[in-house]
Amino acid sequence: LSFLKGLCFLEELFITMYGNENINFSFLLNLINVRSLGIHVHKKKSIIDLVNNSNLEFFSFEYFDKNTTVNSLENCLKLKEISLSEYHLDTLENLGKLKILESLTIKSSKLRSLKGIENFINLKYLYVGGIRRLKSISAINEMQNLEEVVVDGCRQINDFELLTEIP
Repeated sequence: LSFLKGLCFLEELFITMYGNENINFSFLLNLINVRSLGIHVHKKKSIIDLVNNSNLEFFSFEYFDKNTTVNSLENCLKLKEISLSEYHLDTLENLGKLKILESLTIKSSKLRSLKGIENFINLKYLYVGGIRRLKSISAINEMQNLEEVVVDGCRQINDFELLTEIP
């Protein structure tokens, strides 16, 4: 994938890879114009550093190896849409700087609550699915702009009645 580092003009990039070898994603450091990035990696150990990708507006990430990490996602302040699947996210609090985020999809993570989601003041759409440890959705109570909430296969949630209280 190193050939991609010379393609600085790219605005959209989607990568899907299978196999067991490690992947070097350092080419992303050169792709400063990318606004839409999708990375779906299966069975690989990788480090994805988004430190130079401050123009990102859409980020989709799916992986099946707990040794894969994404760095500097919280500094992509132009992000409007994030989709994370199989990403071992423990908390939303470290993403709190993403103030213009409008759409958030989280599938199969380690979240126990949505604490920190209140920082996404422009959030309109929320999908949470297959999050076995998620017990509370109370944090969405004060979400003024939230228009749609989809909860799928999160069997531990014990406060669904709060959905009727959303402004």
